[in-house]
Amino acid sequence: MKKTYFISSTTFCMERMLDAQKISNYLKVNGWSHVKDFKRAELIIISACAFGKNADENTLDYLHYFSTKRSSSAKIVVAGCIPQIASTFKNQLNNFYTISPTDFSMLDEIIDPKIAFKDSSDPNVIDPDEVTYNLFFKKWLKFLSIPRYSSKFSIFKKGLLKNVYLNIKDKLLYLFTIQSFINPFLTINRNKFCYIRISLGCLGACSYCSKRFYSGKLQSKGFENILNEFKSGLKQGYKNFYLLTEDAGCYGLDINTNIVNLLQRLFESGKDYDFKIVLSNINAQWFIKFYDELLPIFVNNQSKINYVHIPVESGSNRILKLMNRPYSIEDVKEKLLSLKISAPSLSLVTDIIVGFPQENEADFLETKEFLKTIQFDHVDIFGYENRPNTRASEFEGHIPNEIIRKRTFVLAKQQNSINKRKPLKNKIIQVIEENVQSNSFLNNFKYN
Repeated sequence: MKKTYFISSTTFCMERMLDAQKISNYLKVNGWSHVKDFKRAELIIISACAFGKNADENTLDYLHYFSTKRSSSAKIVVAGCIPQIASTFKNQLNNFYTISPTDFSMLDEIIDPKIAFKDSSDPNVIDPDEVTYNLFFKKWLKFLSIPRYSSKFSIFKKGLLKNVYLNIKDKLLYLFTIQSFINPFLTINRNKFCYIRISLGCLGACSYCSKRFYSGKLQSKGFENILNEFKSGLKQGYKNFYLLTEDAGCYGLDINTNIVNLLQRLFESGKDYDFKIVLSNINAQWFIKFYDELLPIFVNNQSKINYVHIPVESGSNRILKLMNRPYSIEDVKEKLLSLKISAPSLSLVTDIIVGFPQENEADFLETKEFLKTIQFDHVDIFGYENRPNTRASEFEGHIPNEIIRKRTFVLAKQQNSINKRKPLKNKIIQVIEENVQSNSFLNNFKYN
């Protein structure tokens, strides 16, 4: 009889979801059978994110729920970035197996496989029937909690309604863990993409970033492997491709090539096909360095690029220096304005961190003016949060949450006004959900 496993993600981070799919494929080739009911599973895999405080807490609530409802003999493995990043939660992870993305081979010690994890290939598609996810488990848990004042009423004290309520709550939470319907759009659309992981890690040392603690230095995938995955996706009929990486801009610098060479080969290989590529996470440092070579690629392939994501993070040189982002806002602005003139149909996306330590009103206004000048098609706005073991967390001059919220709303309002004045592009429809607790905006994209 086959052993059974259940796998879920606490995040919509495509890197973590692709990790989950790779683990699922690895288990299947080693004779394990996937089940949709975690209570029937002998092994439960949680692919966990540590992007911010809310993500941390969501994961811990998720783990607590699984640990109390699982089969008594089931093992729980916490995979992803949280084991390495969220050091403050290590005591709460002691009862589980924990593995980071660079240590997935440790799974071999847990299941004693016939085929080792290192021999597993990267998946290109996420199966929504196998990898469930719940971005908002913590919010649903809070929503379904008995109001604090309920204890004042005798009907709850006597348990006449409390047992009924708890039974309904338990069934709803159980349903939320095994079904990915919290955001139906994501469930419907995520298997329409062919995901190609081109690298792990980066060459940067941003003062606020904790991702490098688990991903380490840059590890680029071989040129030919990427091309083979791309060609395979084209032959299978995929029309949307997503290059997964923490920094596409530095791709290949560890294996004597670069992002320019990769993009040239990809577009040349797909010249006879109808497709679009998402170019995400091109650090502005490398965008500037390779701009002259990237420009003709962007111009000649505008119709094949879904969007270009260049995280600038701040419009203030003083803040960029504190962030340890090695470029000037003047250089970024010059190149972006040039690109907009040369490739007017190209969609440009950026990230901005609001309320970085020591950010004053002048710094914030410089960021506001930068966004107004460039007029990006979409801006991901994140309120600054301390992350464990980062240099920025030790800086003086942390900004009060109320100021971060106000500045975030100011930028969001300006960006909404910019978007309303632009002609509607079929490439991207943005969905922004305000997340006040983390002072950030959670952004998802829908592709036509």
